[in-house]
Amino acid sequence: MKNNSKLSYLIIFLITNSLLFCQLASITGTVRDGSTKDPLIGANVFILGTSLGGASNNDGIYTIPNVGLGTFTIKVSYIGYQSKELEIVIEFKTFIYTQDFDLDYVTIEGKVVEVTAQAKGQMDA
Repeated sequence: MKNNSKLSYLIIFLITNSLLFCQLASITGTVRDGSTKDPLIGANVFILGTSLGGASNNDGIYTIPNVGLGTFTIKVSYIGYQSKELEIVIEFKTFIYTQDFDLDYVTIEGKVVEVTAQAKGQMDA
């Protein structure tokens, strides 16, 4: 009988520890235009230093599943908008962490390109 109770305690201990240490969270939220509040479709949202990330859907909503506990830096980028980075802390009691982003529109300036052409007749001469 004594061996069965020790075995029971050991099994309960192992199950409890595995549940405590394998906690994974999800990060979700919305990416919007800062001035119009319209959703930004296809915005890239990822955690720096990891391979975890995703893109926003038609409603601007993104989800990053299977994030462990700890401190992370989330980066959001979208063409034509200023990228943002934000540090978040996911604790034991947080299973779904919600973080919305409002991105500001920015113009992209390129370098000056000069295009020249020559008539075929001048090239033959």
